[in-house]
Amino acid sequence: MNEFILNLKKSFDDVCLFPHASIDKIDFISTMLKNDSFASIPNDYYEFLIISDGIILHSLELYGVEKHNRESENYHFPNLVDANDIFKKEKNPFMLNMILLGYWGLFAIIYDNNNKLYKLVDRKFFKTFISFKSLYEIFNHILNNIR
Repeated sequence: MNEFILNLKKSFDDVCLFPHASIDKIDFISTMLKNDSFASIPNDYYEFLIISDGIILHSLELYGVEKHNRESENYHFPNLVDANDIFKKEKNPFMLNMILLGYWGLFAIIYDNNNKLYKLVDRKFFKTFISFKSLYEIFNHILNNIR
């Protein structure tokens, strides 16, 4: 994952990578999500957060464990708990044992712990568009479509 992130920085001048998250904070947020009936943070996403606590690239946003205030952009970047809070309030059964990781254009990026898959789902109806076995696979799919 380290090499992938380094290549990402070389390939895109406008990528925004946040400082790495602490293992204690990742564990704490993962437990909070699990206690709220969401999925805990998957292992490869956990590894990503140790390198960068979120990412913004064009229409791709992946959330981390900390909230990031981007004053220059007049934008508040939520953390994973805040991003998933709406599903807890709505008691959305679709999101049981899943976690919203971020968005890419018209798609939500979901980790489905039931099937151990990353999914691009329609933002409005949450219908699955395509699934991937790893974070690396979904990253490659998205980056190949951004270029």
